Amino acid sequence: MSSSSLIAVTNENESKQGGGGEGEERRQFHNFINSIRSATTKKSHLWYLDKYKGFLQNNKRPLLIIQDSKIVENKVIDFLLSEKQRGLSYNSVTTSLNAVAHFYIMNDIILNRKKIRIILSFIIIN
Repeated sequence: MSSSSLIAVTNENESKQGGGGEGEERRQFHNFINSIRSATTKKSHLWYLDKYKGFLQNNKRPLLIIQDSKIVENKVIDFLLSEKQRGLSYNSVTTSLNAVAHFYIMNDIILNRKKIRIILSFIIIN
């Protein structure tokens, strides 16, 4: 999904949910996408962010930006576990984590990646 269609989907959902303004969503996306230099990384991160956004929408969860980092961590863990259950490799799940975490970091929400990786490692082993 292109960056403009990702923004359009997000803005449409904000309208339906009565959420924040279009300008705020654009700023959040701008922070994320313009912090990535490599075209290949941009493409990869956009793809994984789009999958995460789809996961949130399919599970009737709020939009990407939530201020409580604990809630965000739990949503990210749920997403990554669902990706693992779909048969993705540990490396693919880790790449998903990197993309989603980068989005949140660029919007001042810091995730405890070490905790998330430990949980994922435990699930993969058991």
